[in-house]
Amino acid sequence: MDQQVVTDFLKLVRCAMQSQTPKLDPEQVNWQEVFRLAQAHQLGVMIAYPALELVNDPASGVFRLGMQAIGSGLAQQQAQSRLLEQMRLSFPALQIPFLPLKGSLLRPMYPKPEMRTMCDLDILLHKEDLEKAGQWLKENGFEQEEGFDHDVPYTKLPYLHVELHYRLFSENTSASLSRFFASVWDQAQPKEEGSWEYRLSPEWFAAYLTAHFAKHVFGSGSGARSVLDLWLFQKQVPLEEKKLFALLDKLNLSQFYRRMIRLGECWMEGTPCPEELKPVQDYILQSGVYGTEEHRVLAQSAQAESKGKHLLLRFCPPLKEMRYHFPVLQRLPVLLPFCWVGRWVRVLKKGTGNFRREMEVLKTLSPEEMEENRKLMAQLGLSRFRA
Repeated sequence: MDQQVVTDFLKLVRCAMQSQTPKLDPEQVNWQEVFRLAQAHQLGVMIAYPALELVNDPASGVFRLGMQAIGSGLAQQQAQSRLLEQMRLSFPALQIPFLPLKGSLLRPMYPKPEMRTMCDLDILLHKEDLEKAGQWLKENGFEQEEGFDHDVPYTKLPYLHVELHYRLFSENTSASLSRFFASVWDQAQPKEEGSWEYRLSPEWFAAYLTAHFAKHVFGSGSGARSVLDLWLFQKQVPLEEKKLFALLDKLNLSQFYRRMIRLGECWMEGTPCPEELKPVQDYILQSGVYGTEEHRVLAQSAQAESKGKHLLLRFCPPLKEMRYHFPVLQRLPVLLPFCWVGRWVRVLKKGTGNFRREMEVLKTLSPEEMEENRKLMAQLGLSRFRA
């Protein structure tokens, strides 16, 4: 990754977050690469504002990139905000308690709400209210999609994607986190007296943000936006550190939280990244907002301790993972070998493109790269973390 592109990208992010004009020579900035990096982290809207302070010629490519990013970001933000407001107006009549998650609560903390882009509007509900809420979404033009064991997604093109969560984490892929946050409604309070909209305490919300971030870093990587979210939340919301670290200690995430806050401070203060955080910064900036296939395969191989063990787990996943895809295993775990065969048949029917790509990545991995990944996870305090 070009270090000058990284430097210019982080400078633009800092100026956007602090509403400052960047001290950059626009002729010396590789705008195509800076915007490509920003879009990979869903921060194109954010850097567009300071970029347009430097380049305001409508004929320039930079101006077009910036205006396009802001235009689509504003349209998405306004559509999502209107939908959330409709929920606030409609759910009380349907007697549906709801708890907005992640971006919809963080967005107002940013200098401009559209700077905090969201792919999905995430809402936590009680499981018994899923049908009522889903029916309301369908009546408002949404179509239900295939979900997981913790959420039900709905889509209304072009901008609106809603995930109705009934757990914060999957029981199959994130069992430890799912158990820890199983009592999340016990930690929630109405936003105000008589409201059907709920909020977590600041400490529980920060712990949830940290756990969600760590799960992705541990899996396939996660990007700069998650660092900004965590840094901004602790900057703007008073936190009782004793309560927060009591939660993070139980999750084995205290060191991870401190590292991410320190990295955010470096970015916002414009200070050089400490040597021990440089590998962390590189990994995050290479990951993009949702991680990469290369990082996923590397992480899984490193955790399995060899490429051979990784392959075995891909061909014959453990029971806890298979139960989601084959519910019969809940009652009859003895059928696991037969379900493995069923899984292979499904993969062949869907096509082997993804599997081939994974094998190509796997072939290029060296033992040294896997060891570096394990060291990185140890630096982040994730050696004992279990999603």
